[in-house]
Amino acid sequence: FGFVPPAAGKSLKNYIVYYASMMKTKFDDQLEPAKATASDILGRIGEFGFLFVVLSLLFSCTSPYDFAPFVTRFEAHSIDHGLVDLFHPFHLANNFVAAVLVSVSLSFSTLGASLLFNISTGIMTERVVENPMFASKTPSEFWGRKWNNLVHSLLKSGVYKPVRRITSSNKAAIFSAFIASGLLHEYVWVILFYVHEHQKD
Repeated sequence: FGFVPPAAGKSLKNYIVYYASMMKTKFDDQLEPAKATASDILGRIGEFGFLFVVLSLLFSCTSPYDFAPFVTRFEAHSIDHGLVDLFHPFHLANNFVAAVLVSVSLSFSTLGASLLFNISTGIMTERVVENPMFASKTPSEFWGRKWNNLVHSLLKSGVYKPVRRITSSNKAAIFSAFIASGLLHEYVWVILFYVHEHQKD
């Protein structure tokens, strides 16, 4: 339908490699799957080990406080507070801690999955998360180039571009991608965190 990246549409092999990978395949200038060199893999193993240490330290320091180390006058993981409470410095600090935990966890897990693919196939993959919490200079850079590039590219090619072609409306395409993103994230949230009645206490 014209929404497959040029490299993936070049040949059947590229198409299969692109869609068989959990992570986004990296292609070279000749539109062929980029080879994962020994130095690439060793670099990623080193980064994986570093993220493991960072994530372990973050969990060790925050889990005793239920991942909300700053004391507020309302329960951190509730919705039983007013609008003013949302902007309390300690509440914002707890949210920042949670965002860093999510960011590092996503970096660690996607890098691990990428490493398995790189080692088993010899093909390089794109980085999914690029230190968005500390390397982004603008909100646009955070959401568009640093945070979860895999989902960003999937929504762009799978929702935004088709809707824009059908409707010729940029606003409709953006709104559709926003709705699809919300549904996808709610689905993941339910799968990961929903607790059935028989599982409660």
